[in-house]
Amino acid sequence: MQSVVDLRLKRVLLEQEYLDYKEDYNGIRDQQKELKDKPDEIVKYEDMLKRASIYYNRGEGYSSKGNHKTAQKMFSKADNHFEKLYEYLQEITANDISLWRYFDRTVTFDIENMPGLTPDCAPRVVTSKSHHNINKYSKTTRTQCKISAIENAILSLMYVRDNTNNTSSNKLNEFLNMDYEDD
Repeated sequence: MQSVVDLRLKRVLLEQEYLDYKEDYNGIRDQQKELKDKPDEIVKYEDMLKRASIYYNRGEGYSSKGNHKTAQKMFSKADNHFEKLYEYLQEITANDISLWRYFDRTVTFDIENMPGLTPDCAPRVVTSKSHHNINKYSKTTRTQCKISAIENAILSLMYVRDNTNNTSSNKLNEFLNMDYEDD
């Protein structure tokens, strides 16, 4: 069943424009489902990163309270966990290079370019809400897809040099005079 807004959109867009909108939205929705259904390797990576980050944050906490001996122990544990994390990341991405699409950045594993042993240096899964995530996962909404379809339709109508197509002009006028309601 189509929503009222979808039916109105179908009425003002040309048939191909509406089909393009539906295809774009379905593609984005499929991609979002795929990123949410993470492989076991990615889930394990997230758990390992969480554990390493906890030790690092504990070390910072102890250090800020002046307990430097305990802080050093926590930082040492964090370093070990980050090293294991990077070894695991190197292993899983060597076996399946397509897993890089789940991460916010790629890293190289040579001596000069090795990522640091801190939470802000570690690659994050793109769906992570962490402030360390470089490539914030933006969930494209259905409304954003509709706006994009309408903008594309307006642009195509604005640059039509042939004014003989009254249907397009009428549809543009109808669209521009429409009352808007969000779905």
